[in-house]
Amino acid sequence: MECVDVNFAETEKLKKFHQCMQSGQSFYVAGKTLGIPEYISKKMWSMFCDWKGGKMISYSIDTSRETRPRITSAYEFLLSGANERELKAEGFSDLEIIKAKLFSKYADADMLPVSISRKTDILVSTIKKLQKIHKSKIAVNATVTTMADEGVEYNVQ
Repeated sequence: MECVDVNFAETEKLKKFHQCMQSGQSFYVAGKTLGIPEYISKKMWSMFCDWKGGKMISYSIDTSRETRPRITSAYEFLLSGANERELKAEGFSDLEIIKAKLFSKYADADMLPVSISRKTDILVSTIKKLQKIHKSKIAVNATVTTMADEGVEYNVQ
């Protein structure tokens, strides 16, 4: 692990921000008071919530899998009948698997994407993609069922 030089004033800002979060102050107000840019204070607030919740805090530089997890791909695998062990073998993280399973509970719900997002903590854009995938899967299943009822042979892959 590389050692990073952080000056004393910045360290004190971080400690004061942490104290503000523990006292229940808003990240926005705490950040403005301490002169921390909003986008940084929001990330610090997110990390504080993770820490408080007992989750692992990531300091890695490459966070693309954390900020853009492959939930839609994991959900497609779930729809095709894959189990958790198979998803892990495909390289999906626990977070991606959990979020995909969580969405499956809301897949048929008559809710707006924003409402589902609030309940699942999945981005609205991802919810819309997942709903589209779900609807197309239902349409394919309906077509296959109709063809089977009519006695048509089919080969679904």
